[in-house]
Amino acid sequence: MESSTRVTGLGIELLNPSNYKIWRSCMESYLVGEDLWDVVGGAYTTKPENGADADDLINGG
Repeated sequence: MESSTRVTGLGIELLNPSNYKIWRSCMESYLVGEDLWDVVGGAYTTKPENGADADDLINGG
């Protein structure tokens, strides 16, 4: 079985230790084109209803 280094259908090379910069650029371009970048980029973040912040959630309190 042949291992693929590209994401099927996207033409984006899989992330590996030596290609982060180009992978990031390609992935960001793809997500912008699909109108998904705002979701990944944090534009739609909301504080939990109970008022806890991220540190409280991570530390269990």
